[in-house]
Amino acid sequence: ETIIEAKFEFIPVVREVGVAPTPTNILTGTQFVLEKAGDGQALVAVNKTSGKSVIARFNRPFKKPRLLAGEKAGAILISENNEHYLINIKAKSRIKLELGENAAPIQWAGVYLIYTEEKEAEIKTFALQANGENAENSFELSTLRPELVLVKDDTTLIFLSDEKYTEKGADTLGPSISEIIDEANRGMEAPVARASTVYITEFNAAKKEYRTLGQVTETPENRITKMSYDTVA
Repeated sequence: ETIIEAKFEFIPVVREVGVAPTPTNILTGTQFVLEKAGDGQALVAVNKTSGKSVIARFNRPFKKPRLLAGEKAGAILISENNEHYLINIKAKSRIKLELGENAAPIQWAGVYLIYTEEKEAEIKTFALQANGENAENSFELSTLRPELVLVKDDTTLIFLSDEKYTEKGADTLGPSISEIIDEANRGMEAPVARASTVYITEFNAAKKEYRTLGQVTETPENRITKMSYDTVA
């Protein structure tokens, strides 16, 4: 099996927008663990510099929880069975998310929690904007592989889709993306009958708009298993 990594360079249009603030990563150097606290448990942040601090408390202990840390969101998701808790690290507060009885969190993509849910005998992918202070309504993504969803900025997600959307405005991303896609296609030669086309898709959550950035031909032996991009200044 040949593993194909598609790496894209996005070259944005330069506009005068002022100086962007420097992001602060509150998760760097910090480990989050669940510890026994009375009859329940506490989510504890352990930092070599600042020591220990309790972020949230739970009246009952978890048995086999899954923790997902979202650096950009400044939040921790704790999931067990069909219960999902979103913890705001800075505010030390928590809310219980209602994601549906079959929801399965996959990953954080920036401020978005990516999860799947079985609906109408089909596994669908959703994104929930969760900035650590509140959780807004989720929206569906027409992605083939939820584990490959990328975040471009706070309102834009990029993923693989089997649907082709309008390519209007794609030239603002520069020529490098099409060159890399062409190179990926040249490296994945196989009988046409076994090949399929997947589309690199951008979704603007603010405008609820999709657009196709490019396409790649895949085969069972040659599939994209990882995507990343570099922003070029």
